[in-house]
Amino acid sequence: MFTLLCAVCVMGMPGADLDGEDAIAKGQKVLAGLGLTEQMPLVSLQNHHYITKEKCWSVTLGTKQGPVNIVLNAHTGKPLFIQAITTPARTRLTNLPATSKTSGRAHTLLHQLGYDKDVVMDPIGGVQNGVYSAVFRRTVHGLTFFNLNPTYAHSLWFEPESGAINHFSPSQPLPEVSDWKPKISAKQALAKITAWAAERAKIKHRQDAIDPTFGQPMAELGYWNITGEKTARLVWRGQRVYVTYGRILPMGAYTVFVDALTGELIVPNDPGMGEYP
Repeated sequence: MFTLLCAVCVMGMPGADLDGEDAIAKGQKVLAGLGLTEQMPLVSLQNHHYITKEKCWSVTLGTKQGPVNIVLNAHTGKPLFIQAITTPARTRLTNLPATSKTSGRAHTLLHQLGYDKDVVMDPIGGVQNGVYSAVFRRTVHGLTFFNLNPTYAHSLWFEPESGAINHFSPSQPLPEVSDWKPKISAKQALAKITAWAAERAKIKHRQDAIDPTFGQPMAELGYWNITGEKTARLVWRGQRVYVTYGRILPMGAYTVFVDALTGELIVPNDPGMGEYP
């Protein structure tokens, strides 16, 4: 697997859009900034890519370790996507857990790519399929989005031993948000959510909706963008609310929201969250 290290040179290109030759040169410069200083012959050049609707150039360059695809914004030259078109190097460190150094490497890569503003990183798990996977959720006023499809997050993969980047894709554009200061308290929201769960358990002939095995219910503030709505709502998300068959085995964890401005209960029917019985 190729090694992409050092800083990415990500500079805006004022004036006219990049032409094909500019895009090739920019792609080579980005990779060189990541530590690839060898000759990088052009493999392919296209003025479109499935990853974005923006005007872009998709540049695939050859390296000793295999081709690398870089998608660049046609106006600014900023990387929109990076993908090594090779299988990540197999590593004997398959079960290697993440450390503070791992997190630091992920933050460094995101900074080098120019996407480290207003983000919070999810905990990184162990090595999977030869790489670490880091997810940086975007924030507005310090609050994240609860959506899973899309996640509104930047994603990057890198190899455990070399720190080489294997894949990068940025978040989709953020929707506008309704507010960031709740009018409904966490206590009020949680009372509404647990009342809903208890009624649901009764309808389904199941035991109590609150199973202490999984900890006490809690409410977390963030945003939820409902399909078809242009503005993401400020919501309280109920967590650790379960409908169970018994005291231990969970039937399912309901992710239910309360609009933090109006108090409306929201039970999403979203493919990314799952349907609720």
